[in-house]
Amino acid sequence: MYSVWTQDSPVGPLTITVTSDGVRKVEFESERQGRNTLKLASGGPAPEVVEAFENYFAGDPEPLDELKIDYSLTKGPRYRQVLKLLRSDTGFGQTVTYGQLAEAAEIPGAAQLVGQIMGSNPTPIIVPCHRVVAADGSLGGFSGGLDNKRILFRIEAISPRGGGWAKQDPDQTTLF
Repeated sequence: MYSVWTQDSPVGPLTITVTSDGVRKVEFESERQGRNTLKLASGGPAPEVVEAFENYFAGDPEPLDELKIDYSLTKGPRYRQVLKLLRSDTGFGQTVTYGQLAEAAEIPGAAQLVGQIMGSNPTPIIVPCHRVVAADGSLGGFSGGLDNKRILFRIEAISPRGGGWAKQDPDQTTLF
């Protein structure tokens, strides 16, 4: 059994799929253009998932961090390993580079592979691929688009600092 619904958010409508094993997919509207989402779901939106996203967008990441994830759409064990590591080690308001994540996953020199893994992440925001940036301090990519990555950075108070990205100073009023 699974549920599929569309939830409004600051980054536009998100189509969320939840199975008995956890959140299976989070899709940005831009990713869905031209594709149909499976509509044979039973049940309505999962209240704990709806609430977790609402809390995240209000600046409280805890409920989102506690959601179970159904990794069945992840391409393989290495992809799953990197996504789990990213989720457990890169908290709200933190960033990591593709290379740092590759090294932490014990696949040094594989920043490009980490980029591919981030691009195929079926559960963005929950598995925070938006927190991964390029080694030169640029944003890198994001399946939801760079404008949405910037919005997520604003929510998490992440701003440019000395060629990289860091938690915003509480006294600073603008991010970019």
